[in-house]
Amino acid sequence: MKITSVVEESNGLTHERAEEIWNMFEKSGAYAFNKSHSVAYSLISYQSMWLKTHYPAEFFAAALTILGEDKHQGLVKDALTYGIRVLPPDVNVSSNRIEIRTLEDGSQVLYAPFSAVKGCSENGCQAIMRAREKVGGKFESLAQFEEAVEKRACNSRVRESLQKVGAFASIEPGSLPATDPERLRDQAELMGNLVIDAVKASRPFEMNPKRSAEINVLMTRMAAEMGLGDELIRPSIGIKPKIMIILDNANGNDARTGYFMENGYDDFKAKLLTAGDLRMGDLYVTGVCKKVKDKEKDYTKDEIGQFTDFMREEINLVRPTYVLTCGSRATALFNNKNKPSDLVGRKEYLPDLDVTVFYGFNPNILYFRPEEGERLEAILADVAETIKT
Repeated sequence: MKITSVVEESNGLTHERAEEIWNMFEKSGAYAFNKSHSVAYSLISYQSMWLKTHYPAEFFAAALTILGEDKHQGLVKDALTYGIRVLPPDVNVSSNRIEIRTLEDGSQVLYAPFSAVKGCSENGCQAIMRAREKVGGKFESLAQFEEAVEKRACNSRVRESLQKVGAFASIEPGSLPATDPERLRDQAELMGNLVIDAVKASRPFEMNPKRSAEINVLMTRMAAEMGLGDELIRPSIGIKPKIMIILDNANGNDARTGYFMENGYDDFKAKLLTAGDLRMGDLYVTGVCKKVKDKEKDYTKDEIGQFTDFMREEINLVRPTYVLTCGSRATALFNNKNKPSDLVGRKEYLPDLDVTVFYGFNPNILYFRPEEGERLEAILADVAETIKT
């Protein structure tokens, strides 16, 4: 080794002795690193839990600032268990960071920064803060805000978005409060993962004879174009579906009937009933890959691409109000920016499709890891709470 020869020349060590000393360092370091690493993490965990216990508002404000967006929904839910709500920006309170306030009833809230609203940059935040300082620290009306703020930094699109989420509610007499459920759709669209309440459907999940016929036409075309023949597994359509369930692919149970989930899936069906209050008549069950995978080989890349394109057509045709994804391929239909495993348990409103998507996991996992049942039950309970009328 090069380092051995350098030590040997400068200190008179033999090659063998230098190598022996190096091996001692290497063995010691392998153990010492793990020990110091575990001590460091233990100390950080202790400090974090102390802060969370004694200063929960400050803890959650810091966590929401430091951690990525994929962690925000979990943090906002956790904050609620401490009685701390995360609110949309308020033009007279918010800034370019999360602001902590104590309300008259003694509860604490976290006001989201202006930048939490889609399209509002740091320049926009600073423009609002400068305008607020210019008028004496508090806006009295929307007209005063419009007159004081620099339009180039805070343009009309940003101002419109701020208005939609309720940032001007405190200075607009007669407007809906920022926490009004009527604002939830806009907040979910413009504030993303800081919103944990699911957007309730404003339209029915309609499944009439005409739409059923159109689905059959789509399935027939898919079978012909992909050469599936009798291998095609069709969607299972309930009498009055409330939610679309999308699996990754068909399995042997589906092949027995030719329809998704009409046979087998006993553990999954039991949890759908007990935790989600959902029966087969309440479901539209489909899958991305609509044939059973060969035992010897996986689907080809071209097959997956074709199946995915047809699945997107099916979604646009069916127009579900709620979707539960059950697998990585199903999840990627709606969100390919995050790892599917990071999305499990989260929900997302997609305005282009006017649908709320609940991200789950492949129910076949329950066979190998029954402990995952609790996580599935929590997801289904969230679904049940959202779709109940």
